[in-house]
Amino acid sequence: MLELSGETFWCDGDPRDISSVSVRDSEFNNCVIRSKAAGWNRLSEVHLADVSHMNCAVSGCAFEDVSLRNLKKTGSSPLFIWASVFRRTRLAGRISGLKINRSELGSLDGAMREKRESAIRKYYESVDWALDISDAKFPNGATFEAIPGDKILRDPSTQILVKREKLAGRDWRALDYERSAIDIAISWFENGSMFDSVVIVPRSDSKYRAKDQEILEMLRQEGVAEPD
Repeated sequence: MLELSGETFWCDGDPRDISSVSVRDSEFNNCVIRSKAAGWNRLSEVHLADVSHMNCAVSGCAFEDVSLRNLKKTGSSPLFIWASVFRRTRLAGRISGLKINRSELGSLDGAMREKRESAIRKYYESVDWALDISDAKFPNGATFEAIPGDKILRDPSTQILVKREKLAGRDWRALDYERSAIDIAISWFENGSMFDSVVIVPRSDSKYRAKDQEILEMLRQEGVAEPD
């Protein structure tokens, strides 16, 4: 395995396959990986620790046996991950500025988007677990409606599972979310996810953490989230 430390990386946007790399104490600046015309970009057996990102984005990528510990946002934009899939990928530590989206941003017509989303559904049919976030903290939150919730390993004491069937016929929007944006995360899942369940996480920043956790517990008590 190639081991790198103290590096600054720039990426020109070409499709990429990267494997067997360990990166520590490094910066990713304006790194973009665009979708391939067919198939996936692939990051496999890639391990990152104590890295930062500035204005980076990845599209149409399969993350397989990847680990990421401590991600710092240094620019104004999140790390955007578009129309991608995960297999046995672990997030741990403080993860700042991450946005995982269902589809590429305005780059596909309807037929191509459906082809990509069909490939995403098929991919997850053979995945035992996609993402492990049980040891991760998200200072300003994160949303996971682009990943099947039942394939995410989580900490049930702080991270909840919401199933689509529990939202049907229930006035969950009438509950008091106290400007936490947790209701927005549920709405994104209900209206825009391909999947039947989603994991909802609290913001870990000290000024939000306690209140967000109270709201997640309320959702359990109201029967919106799984009781665990």
